[in-house]
Amino acid sequence: SFLRSPTFNKLSFLFKQFILLSLFYCCKNSDNISEQLSTEHSYRFLNHFFDRFQYKGYLCNDTRRLKGNLREEQLSLQADIKSARKQFIKADEKVDAIKSYLDQVLNGKDVVVCRFIFKCGVVDKDGAEHFDAMFRDYIENLKRRRTSEMYLDGHIAAYIPNTQEHYIDATLIFRIDDVLNEVPLSFEDDVKEYWENYVQYKYNQILTHNRKHHKNTKQDIRNPFELFYDSALSAESVSVVFSEHELSVPAITIYCGQRKKKSLFIHHVSAYYAHCPMILVKQSEYEMLSRKSCLILGRLKRK
Repeated sequence: SFLRSPTFNKLSFLFKQFILLSLFYCCKNSDNISEQLSTEHSYRFLNHFFDRFQYKGYLCNDTRRLKGNLREEQLSLQADIKSARKQFIKADEKVDAIKSYLDQVLNGKDVVVCRFIFKCGVVDKDGAEHFDAMFRDYIENLKRRRTSEMYLDGHIAAYIPNTQEHYIDATLIFRIDDVLNEVPLSFEDDVKEYWENYVQYKYNQILTHNRKHHKNTKQDIRNPFELFYDSALSAESVSVVFSEHELSVPAITIYCGQRKKKSLFIHHVSAYYAHCPMILVKQSEYEMLSRKSCLILGRLKRK
């Protein structure tokens, strides 16, 4: 009788589907729901419904009890919704900051942009502090050295304290010199090799510094990253922007006059790095974060 009543016709299309599908016995188990029986949105709604309420045994005529329980669920989620809104507001502010930074880094330059996932076997907060410090030091030295005849001009990254293994997702921006006609094939390998052997490079850097200042070279060497001597440092090359065909390669070239490509790059990269911690980092994993924010944003050079 309910299906014939005017009340049913007043329901939204989504809820009509929900009521009709609930008549099928297969809906008692959300794993048996066929996607062909509903639209994408109603299918998601049904799955969410059974995830939350499948043990309460609702029937088609239990709408009053269902309404009450949905209201209770809504109230219980208000704190989470409020927190999520604040996160989105902060993320939007980060988008603006990242866009401003990238726009200035790319202004009037021809650049090569590459993206890497850096790891060193860290799984806890103590290791996270050293990993973060080593990556910062690596970036500063990468700016000073020539990598395949190019210099690092800017970078943006996210520290992800994943439970299985921490990693840093970093996009690096190298300035192309006027004398460089094409990007060397060894470019990505040079970036990887420098990271994978960075502990030894740091030791050699300290040794050279001590020699210049006439210090006892062997005894005065204290490598701040020596705890990673036996760790397998890795740098995996990944697509700059997976979702855009023009940018879905590990290294891209953006020339000064390519405004559309530059704008596309800035739009996607700023949105990703501002919002990725909300997707990639669980609330419990933030406890292993040694820094205030997951975002790692380079600093502009002083003129």
